[in-house]
Amino acid sequence: MKVTKLTPNISVAHQLTERDLEEAAAAGFKTIINNRPDGEAPDQPPSEELAAAAQRLGCVFQGW
Repeated sequence: MKVTKLTPNISVAHQLTERDLEEAAAAGFKTIINNRPDGEAPDQPPSEELAAAAQRLGCVFQGW
């Protein structure tokens, strides 16, 4: 997962997968914000799946 740090508390990344969420949680990220609506790209995981994975990992998930 490639992450670009914008400020000490905000970073951005490409479309995350469940594996990326695992890496993010292990790196200490606490909140994930998904700005992409479902169905925008054929290879994009549904927000509902990402939200469930984030919750299992102890992260807050905000999305469409």
